[in-house]
Amino acid sequence: MAYSDSQSAHIAPVAKPGTGRSRQSLGAPAPIETTSVPPVSLQIGASALLFGVAIYGGYFGAGIGILVIAAFDLIGLTDIHSVLPLKNALCGSLRAVAVTVFLLEGKVNWKYGTVMAAGALLGGYLGGSVVRFVNRTVVRLGIVTLGIAIAAYYFWRIYGGDIHLLRGD
Repeated sequence: MAYSDSQSAHIAPVAKPGTGRSRQSLGAPAPIETTSVPPVSLQIGASALLFGVAIYGGYFGAGIGILVIAAFDLIGLTDIHSVLPLKNALCGSLRAVAVTVFLLEGKVNWKYGTVMAAGALLGGYLGGSVVRFVNRTVVRLGIVTLGIAIAAYYFWRIYGGDIHLLRGD
């Protein structure tokens, strides 16, 4: 029995042999997931938070990636694989502005700057390539561990091993 096009549309999707896909999935676009627009107060708060983090990042830079990830997490962006490209774009932009200022002011030590730039480019490329294949929980745990380790390193470096008493004892 032959079916016309209008009749075959009412038949349940049948998997194409050997592919595991239905006829509907072959040419039909995937459904688009929509989300609601966050309230204006959250948008303003998120903008202020990211602005503050960007100012800090342009001036100091230490730990800026972790701060940006934390800021995105507070905003509600929790999928680490979606957050990392946003973090890279924001950090890259704010560092580009900072580097431009340093270049215009003649404050770049090219001997160290070229080595640091090469290391940053290589690390960013390799890190971005590897993180796609790692479990989200492992990535988050690694970021938190690295953040704590860097904070501990700088704390130890600044305060040494000496115990600083609060009183004049």
